[in-house]
Amino acid sequence: MKKFLFSTLIALLLVSFLGTRNFAYANSAPAMKILSSRQTSMDAALQSTLENALQDEMFTVIVTLRQQADLASVVGADRAARQQGVIRALQATANATQGKLTGLLNSRMAQGSVKNFEALWVFNGISVTATSAVINELAQDSDVYSITSDDLQIVPAFAPAEANISLVKARAH
Repeated sequence: MKKFLFSTLIALLLVSFLGTRNFAYANSAPAMKILSSRQTSMDAALQSTLENALQDEMFTVIVTLRQQADLASVVGADRAARQQGVIRALQATANATQGKLTGLLNSRMAQGSVKNFEALWVFNGISVTATSAVINELAQDSDVYSITSDDLQIVPAFAPAEANISLVKARAH
């Protein structure tokens, strides 16, 4: 009887200790959702640019993968714990799914048709600077959801400057 009470007391202490910890978790195998669409979507302007490109001309694009982290599966005791769980889930999804494409990009880099690339875990994608042939090759991959240009379109504002900008004469500098 003493052993049973002692074991029960130890179990209760462990449960009470672990119950007060702030845990956030995503399963060890990342929960993913697959973005639908049977073929890779590519911006029409980018596609036109690639068709008219010179053979060795390089373009920077953003490749978004079809597998994305399922953030609804992340739980935590408080906001900070859930945020850490979200980060872990995003990184786990990227680590589990980007290997095939990064291997391809490394081999194309050795051949000189990829200038550089950077894996992005925040949305499970890759920024790639490569020739049109490599970009078209990526577009044929079943894991790729979309390819968009990495150009930032800057549109001038037509509104007058705010009063505080005029007061410090920011436009004069």
